[in-house]
Amino acid sequence: MDALKNILSPLGMNTGAIQDTLKLVVIGGTVETARRASVSAWNGFVDSFFLTAHFSQEDYPYDWLMHWLAKQPAWGRSREFEITTRSVGRNGLTQSTTGDLEEDEEEDVGDLVHGRRKRKVAFMPSLDTTHTIYYRGHWLRITRTKRYPDYGHGASLKISVVARNNDILKKLVLEAKREYEKDAEHRVHIFMADTTYGCWRWNGARQKRPMSSIVLQPGVKDMLLADCKDFLCSEEWDSFPKRIPVAWCSWERQDFFDSFISRRTGT
Repeated sequence: MDALKNILSPLGMNTGAIQDTLKLVVIGGTVETARRASVSAWNGFVDSFFLTAHFSQEDYPYDWLMHWLAKQPAWGRSREFEITTRSVGRNGLTQSTTGDLEEDEEEDVGDLVHGRRKRKVAFMPSLDTTHTIYYRGHWLRITRTKRYPDYGHGASLKISVVARNNDILKKLVLEAKREYEKDAEHRVHIFMADTTYGCWRWNGARQKRPMSSIVLQPGVKDMLLADCKDFLCSEEWDSFPKRIPVAWCSWERQDFFDSFISRRTGT
């Protein structure tokens, strides 16, 4: 301090005021550093009791869990939500919640409006909001966020639970997977060939149509079914690259019908 006084005295500056300012800066910096250190230590202490799992929208477990969450009453009773048209999962399953807006029965006449299916309004819990759900004796903290907010896609799901191991999270994922596959069992899934990445890309899903609803000339339906079964058992089916997952895209269907025509005409 004496050295500082000797330097500032020739300049005519009040050394007492400068000393007080420096004291405030040192004390304030110390208090803020201590506050940040204590908050970080407390958050680390609390997080040490939590197991956290992250699920990306690009992977199937995200769809499983969103479908499972849509069935939970607590998810539909969220106090903070966004209103949107009913979202559809990767396999065409609607992710409705108990809070969805339903029209009155007298107004709900028919499924189509002007040739198009009605859009239903859904109440989805807001992004970047933590929701709590009780599951098998554990409280789950669930947060849905956007990984790429500037592009409007790439959602992710974060689930945290107080537990000693990850068994509860394994049970949750397996249960969500079973429910998802059970609900998707009666749908026909359509895949398109993705030549860029050399894989199959899901394109849509439709309800299975019973054969009894198809009206053809006598004998034609049985002939088509027999030919399809024969084709599926043939070596031509196994020769398709990477196997056809569930349904065909346009060029596979064309090969199928070309084979059908050649078989029926003998050309």
